[in-house]
Amino acid sequence: MVFSVSDAVSAYSKAGNLPSVSGIAKGGQAGGFDDMLKSMVDDTVDSLQAGEKATLMAAQGKGNMADVVLAVNNAESLLTTVVSIRDRVIGAYQEIMRTGV
Repeated sequence: MVFSVSDAVSAYSKAGNLPSVSGIAKGGQAGGFDDMLKSMVDDTVDSLQAGEKATLMAAQGKGNMADVVLAVNNAESLLTTVVSIRDRVIGAYQEIMRTGV
């Protein structure tokens, strides 16, 4: 069985009586766990796009290899962090599902 991050966040929200992902998306209470995850994912996507742009510029001879290495390293670091958090959230969700009521 495969779980998505939104499944884990929804389970976490229900367990802690926190606002749901859909509630925040519709203008509900902000500043919660959901927003933190969204912000991290958005930052990671921006970083990946910056790495791709730097690589393209270097391939066209318009960029510096040091900028490429820095941008790709930053993107890799952020992606590793997001994947690690995702794995922990999914692990927590699975643990909650194993717990008897």
